[in-house]
Amino acid sequence: MMHDHMTIKECFLFDAGNTLLRLNPSREELLLKILKDHGMETTLGKVKLAFMMNDHMMNIGGFTILSKEKRWQYWKEYTENLLNSTGLPLEEIDGVTESISGAFCSPKSWIPFYDVKPTLEKLRDSGCVMAIVSNAEHCLYRTLEIHDLAQYFETVVISEEVRVEKPDPLIFQEALTRLNIPPEKCVHTGDMMDADVRGARESGITPVWLDRQQLGKYTPEILRISTLTDLPVMFRLPGDGRVSL
Repeated sequence: MMHDHMTIKECFLFDAGNTLLRLNPSREELLLKILKDHGMETTLGKVKLAFMMNDHMMNIGGFTILSKEKRWQYWKEYTENLLNSTGLPLEEIDGVTESISGAFCSPKSWIPFYDVKPTLEKLRDSGCVMAIVSNAEHCLYRTLEIHDLAQYFETVVISEEVRVEKPDPLIFQEALTRLNIPPEKCVHTGDMMDADVRGARESGITPVWLDRQQLGKYTPEILRISTLTDLPVMFRLPGDGRVSL
């Protein structure tokens, strides 16, 4: 089904983590390896439960704009919670913290989802401009380069640089200013209901919620997709020749 068909969408904004990119290996497998490297053994089930118990910390607002010292304290507290949740000792807390923060921020730990390049190719071939708006750190630039994704984006707006995070409209406005495109001609796609959907909507941008696991509750007023390849067919694009009825 095509939505908002009266307005041609010329610009597509994307979140990065869990929208364009995913951890590989998974966060659970990464942690198991890190713990083993530090002489600690546990099970995959315990690690999965530990992450579930502490997911709220990964969604904390303002993390990427913290000072270096406060960011380290965050990672240390997060690591301590993970170790406590798995029943492991804290003697190696500093070393494990450094390994976890390094792994999560390493460009080598992230790969594109299978549907990313076909979707970006389709949008580019249709004459659309694209950008990334992400609550992310500088390592995102290198990640995009490694996977040959930087070529698709006119600009990349990361919170660590602009010192404001989604859902604040200011980070979306920064992207619109760089692209010189009005919000009504833009779509923003991301996996977070608050940061991406609410943030885009409050900025006057059409939001699309990417629910890859199809676990979210159906809400008719929110455009939702489970794969990025569904995105280009939802809107009129500059070069697709469709007309509104």
